[in-house]
Amino acid sequence: MSRITENKDKIFEGFRVHEKDTGSADVQIALLTDRINRLTEHLQKNKKDHSSRRGLLMMVGQRRRLLDYLHSTHADRYQAVTKNLSCASWFRGFGASSGSRGMLRNQQSLCRNAFLFRLSHFRLTRPGGGMAKRRV
Repeated sequence: MSRITENKDKIFEGFRVHEKDTGSADVQIALLTDRINRLTEHLQKNKKDHSSRRGLLMMVGQRRRLLDYLHSTHADRYQAVTKNLSCASWFRGFGASSGSRGMLRNQQSLCRNAFLFRLSHFRLTRPGGGMAKRRV
């Protein structure tokens, strides 16, 4: 078996809802997170690979939609998935008690900063900082 197939099998075992589950939202989110992490490493080495960057942004959007769906339908499974995935807790501060809010905010800001750092390498900006100039 290849390295990717073995990695997928581990993800299936860790996130499946029932024994033969390969397509639930939990598994799809975990698979997308793995692909996003691998593609991020690739794009750090190949900065001019714009088609892969587009694919990365599409995968991030798909993962976001799946997380929104899971949050609205199965909050307990959403919490389990975000807890098991690294840096996934910054998507929402769902279920935080008042005592853990400070810790959760620190964790969210660290994850946001890591995410923004990754995107800063891939984002195309126009000259002038990406802002359109106003005509007076």
